[in-house]
Amino acid sequence: MAPLSSGDGPGSVIERLRILLELTSDDIWECDAELRLTMVQGKITDQRGALGALLGRQADEFLDPTLPAEDFPRLRAAVEARQPFRNCAFPVRASGGEPEWVRMSGHPLFTSDGRFAGYLGTSTLITEERHRLAAERRRQQLESLGQLAGGVAHEFNNLLVPITMLSKLSLSQIGDSQPLRMYLETIHENGWKAAQIVRSVLTYARQMTPSTGPVACGEVIAERVHLLRQALPPSVVIDADISDCTTKVLGNASELSQIVVNLFNNACDAMSEYGKLRCSVQRASLAPHERSLNGMATSEVIRIEIGDTGPGIPADIRDRIFEPFFTTKPVGQGTGLGLSVVEGIVKDWGGHIAVTSLPGKGATFTILLPVAESGPGEP
Repeated sequence: MAPLSSGDGPGSVIERLRILLELTSDDIWECDAELRLTMVQGKITDQRGALGALLGRQADEFLDPTLPAEDFPRLRAAVEARQPFRNCAFPVRASGGEPEWVRMSGHPLFTSDGRFAGYLGTSTLITEERHRLAAERRRQQLESLGQLAGGVAHEFNNLLVPITMLSKLSLSQIGDSQPLRMYLETIHENGWKAAQIVRSVLTYARQMTPSTGPVACGEVIAERVHLLRQALPPSVVIDADISDCTTKVLGNASELSQIVVNLFNNACDAMSEYGKLRCSVQRASLAPHERSLNGMATSEVIRIEIGDTGPGIPADIRDRIFEPFFTTKPVGQGTGLGLSVVEGIVKDWGGHIAVTSLPGKGATFTILLPVAESGPGEP
């Protein structure tokens, strides 16, 4: 290796450092003795301005101690002791916007007479990295939860089989006037309800996969809406627009009914049993960007929209509504499985589900299902 020269030619230390600074994706920063940012230089500054917007401000102005940051104590201890620190990750807030996560390393600077003069260091923007890690942790947690739920559900299912079967057998052998009949009917009814919850857990955990085949989506939903009109309170008005009753999707009629019932019940609960439910089923052709955005394998889809006139879904929980066991209902009034089961069914069918909501203007769930290819003898 050629020796480094002290000049500013191609082989000099200065030139090599300049090349390294151009290659690095980090910001180079410097602060004074009052911990006020005096210099920020680097590519990230031009792209995102994580630190560039903070020039001239002291650390206490943009470091938010109320935000969770596991490295704050280590950073504070190093700065108070005027010691170097490395790879401290924490959020900074610029101009009142959303916090950006950065990873910083710094080295203290001293004057010739030993007085503290500030810090010189590097900074890397890691906001997207943090989001990816959080999403991966959530995916792993949900996968583990699904495996646990599936195992527990199987055990419960084994216990419920004799309860429902024997209570049904006993009902067939007892007269209508027998006092015990009411007790047996209650046992059988609640056992059946518990079995339905267990099946929902199993469906979410994907421990059981119902058979699939071509299903006339609009026809099944129209039948279910007709039945729900009789079951829902009269104060809930159903406005149905089912323009396509023949186009088929590859799915299961029972699971499709489960989707509709879950979404209708949730909407009814949100409106406190008073308001309007909207349901539409239409065939649609997705534009290339829509197909790519929604991850659809085909541009020909059935679009199902189910909306309500309730209070809407708060923005702070909108990202969590499809999580299993997450519910805003009081204890004992919901399992938190309805929407997670709906999402699981839709994804298993190669579809996409999304929700839009505005405060005070209700919520609308939009489901896209790929149209099934016609088989032999089918139109």
